[in-house]
Amino acid sequence: MNRGIYIHIPFCSSKCFYCNFVSGKYDDSLIKKYFDTLIFEIYDRKKIFEEVDTIYFGGGTPSSVDKKYIKNIMEVLNQKYDLKNLREVTIEMNPESIDKEKLNFYKELGFNRFSLGVQSFNDELLKILGRVSDSKRIFKALSSFEKDDNLSVDFIYGIRGYFIDIFPVKEFPIKHISSYLLTLEEGSQLYKSDLENEDVWDEYFYLIEKLKEFGFFRYEVSNFSKEGYRSLHNLSYWDVSSFYIGYGVSAASYDGKERIKNTDDIRLYMKGYAEFIQREFIDEGKRNLEYLMLGLRKSEGVLYDEKFLSLVDEGKVNYFIDEGYLKIENGRISCTDKGFLILNRILREI
Repeated sequence: MNRGIYIHIPFCSSKCFYCNFVSGKYDDSLIKKYFDTLIFEIYDRKKIFEEVDTIYFGGGTPSSVDKKYIKNIMEVLNQKYDLKNLREVTIEMNPESIDKEKLNFYKELGFNRFSLGVQSFNDELLKILGRVSDSKRIFKALSSFEKDDNLSVDFIYGIRGYFIDIFPVKEFPIKHISSYLLTLEEGSQLYKSDLENEDVWDEYFYLIEKLKEFGFFRYEVSNFSKEGYRSLHNLSYWDVSSFYIGYGVSAASYDGKERIKNTDDIRLYMKGYAEFIQREFIDEGKRNLEYLMLGLRKSEGVLYDEKFLSLVDEGKVNYFIDEGYLKIENGRISCTDKGFLILNRILREI
């Protein structure tokens, strides 16, 4: 069981064209007001747990804001929670907003895991995606990290007219890779464009092959790590026995019985976060469904037992086994590599 805290920082130097997260570019006065509200929420909210295992600063781009804001939040968390046994403290960053000095500052604050948004090494593609950084900036940012740093990077694949290249990964101390299939969601600038590539099988299997060759092994549908470097915080979201609390606009919390979510509207959040919280009671039926859906996201899958069989259409399950999308090993059922690529369809049908 993991007890994790998530802090949402919705600020970026610019909005990427594929992004529909609660994030964007705002003026300094709004940023200050947001952090004032965030600090108030941390003090005001009832705690789900005392001791904390993991902390994750996500966004947005946390590294794009003044360092003092990150320091203030860490000080507030230290005052409210028991952080003596923290195992993992992550901060998300982009290449244009990180350098050696800022990285050392984060390390002094207690951050021991760093997630860098790379997305691609192709300059032409980076422009199409609306990324601020180019490959030169990306390589400079990657060079800021030491051999023993716990560094994670993000990639996007499945873009029409392009084929992913991750060979530069070998040159840097990268321990973890998150690789996402391009999905153009409503609300993103590229929504309704023709960039999504429906025929991604060759690119997908090439990516899987190269990641294995470079020493990265899948542990979740989109996440690969070297041995000992799985994201402990993210794993808690895929484990129904783990608790987490999220602070900030759009952040979610779960105490085993209820899931609550802050509003997606940054101005409503600052007006009074508590007025706009959404609540969902998680009864046994929902918990069982989440056990199945979240469990099959992980490479280890779930137990192939009476509980599993009571939750699924066994005929559909057998179909996906026969077609090579699901497998049963050591009493557990899980996706194969090609099964992970159609996971949403599998979950929907079974």
